Amino acid sequence: LEILDKEDPLFCGFRDGSRVWMSHGDTITGLPEGFRATASTERIRYAAYKADGEKLWGVQFHPEAFHSEQGMLLLKNFAVDICGSRQDWSAASFVETAVKDLKSALGNDRVILGLSGGVDSSVAAVLLNKAVGHNLTCIFVDHGLLRKDEYN
Repeated sequence: LEILDKEDPLFCGFRDGSRVWMSHGDTITGLPEGFRATASTERIRYAAYKADGEKLWGVQFHPEAFHSEQGMLLLKNFAVDICGSRQDWSAASFVETAVKDLKSALGNDRVILGLSGGVDSSVAAVLLNKAVGHNLTCIFVDHGLLRKDEYN
């Protein structure tokens, strides 16, 4: 990755030549008026871009992927330094807080959950089970978008 705008806060601390992971089968062929390129690669002209005068960025590569060497730095720059998020959150504290909130809201109520087996409904089922235990009844829902034989 070549950083074109060394002053861009999204790329603060980045080194030129950092490896990034992206699909080279996809590309951005032009930017809208008011946007400018902030990073490129040897084959991708608009690997990253920014709206002039606004806190609005786009990146074509995947900063979250292991193969993007400084991807976590980019995400930190955006979430913490640009957006002002605090770094005091953890998955464990989320589960603890969510279960406490569910217990408080539901008390001894019985809960019926439509469960498709996808991530969203499965996470909801785990949290509800921790909160209400035997008061939870899950009903499997085949919504028609499951993979072949996934319902078995």
